[in-house]
Amino acid sequence: METEKFYKTAADAESALVGCYNMLNSSAYGRMFGETVLYLLNGSNDECITRSGVANSISPFGSGSYTASETELKNIWEALYAGVNRCNHLIEKIDAIEMNAGRKSEIKGEALFLRGFYEMYLALMFGAVPVNTEPDPDFFTPRLSLQEVYDQILSDFSTSANMLPNRAAIAGRANKWSAEGMRAKVYAYLASCKTNNVGSDLELELNHFSWANASVMYDSVDQITTRIISQSGFKLTDQYNYLFRETTRPWQYEECLFTVEGSSTATNSVGNRLNQAWLPQGNVNTRGGSGSKWFVPTAEVYKRYHASDVRRNHNLTGSIPGGDNAPVEIIENVRYYVPATANITTNAYGIGKYRYRDPVLKEISPFMSDGAIPLLRYADILLLNAEAMYYKGDEAGARAMFVPIRQRALYGTTTDLATLTTAYQKADFVEELLDERSRELCFEVGIRRFDMIRFGKLNSTITSLPITGGFHNINSLPILKTNWQPYKIWFPIPTAELDLNKNLVQNDGY
Repeated sequence: METEKFYKTAADAESALVGCYNMLNSSAYGRMFGETVLYLLNGSNDECITRSGVANSISPFGSGSYTASETELKNIWEALYAGVNRCNHLIEKIDAIEMNAGRKSEIKGEALFLRGFYEMYLALMFGAVPVNTEPDPDFFTPRLSLQEVYDQILSDFSTSANMLPNRAAIAGRANKWSAEGMRAKVYAYLASCKTNNVGSDLELELNHFSWANASVMYDSVDQITTRIISQSGFKLTDQYNYLFRETTRPWQYEECLFTVEGSSTATNSVGNRLNQAWLPQGNVNTRGGSGSKWFVPTAEVYKRYHASDVRRNHNLTGSIPGGDNAPVEIIENVRYYVPATANITTNAYGIGKYRYRDPVLKEISPFMSDGAIPLLRYADILLLNAEAMYYKGDEAGARAMFVPIRQRALYGTTTDLATLTTAYQKADFVEELLDERSRELCFEVGIRRFDMIRFGKLNSTITSLPITGGFHNINSLPILKTNWQPYKIWFPIPTAELDLNKNLVQNDGY
């Protein structure tokens, strides 16, 4: 596209904004948050590992064997910066377009939000990175320190929050609370990294957090999340499983502050694909299941749940039976096949968090999903609020934030809340918080990886995982334990980028 001939009309601005959003899951870049990023960020921890025998471009990210030459790292680096660049073009050009002033402000706010979002994931994955705020920047831009990177990210989220409405006109797009919620997540990440001295044993000072003020940042987390809780109108939707099905968008939008949207148009170049790991095992063409099961859950994630917690049997499952009598359930008048109950001692033990409907009901490829994938949920906001309260000295108030989440986890059961509270009680609040975040948010984009990194626990947790207790622990976990190194909290800067930009320096260990 020749930009000097574009960005002339309101329609051009809207089209450019669609392009900014399409980078979330464009097929040209491996569907990003609709597929590839799930693998890059959800593996190599105490929830999820590569299944033994799987060897492809994705498997290193669940076995801890990734290197600077991985094609997927090169692709995600390019894709995230392509997203930043699309946003920069729109941000630069939109002021000169004659159009409704209110809508112009909203579009610019959405572009600023998305720029901050893409830059945030670059920083979470690679640490210090080049920061681009102008379109088509100098290719030889060096890495900036984490302080400089996050200053820009927080500025983008803060500015966009003041420009966006409480709800977007198009469901699933960014709104004021999307930006506020991401800002809270960034502050919590930085505060916890500083508190736990993350990366201080590594040599590259660009990736150090010594500059962060944990107390001030946790104050910000508390203030922002309190506003979201009291003012946003988002809430916990009644049934946990409705958050992860293809056909339950109205319930998702009650709780999800931001999602990556699937397309129901068969010829569209954007969409979500979950069938290689994140669905119950089963024939994707006839049951809407996962055939390949590239990644599998550890026994530890199963053991975190009480038997009455409905999240366990939703997030962790056995296989979907074949044959004419396979069990089904009707969810809001839509048929879904029902997987068997999880058994951690068998190869069928798998991840079932996301669900495809009966394939005969779909007009797109059975491999693809036209559903939405949550990227930021109200439940996460409650748990961030609990974290901030704890670090401000209010442990009782912090523990009270677990209550609504656990009440929902008992939906449709006869178990009382006291039973769950007793079962999940830990003397160490941080341990209980991290357990609850895992029970609630497991297999959502990168949350466990970043939680374990920011609390300084990823290395010790992986090295102490037992090669016992379940089929995948015995057969697949030894690979991760052999490959893991403490410096792998950061991904390597891709070799191709180092070769092209001599001003880049590599992360420790690679």
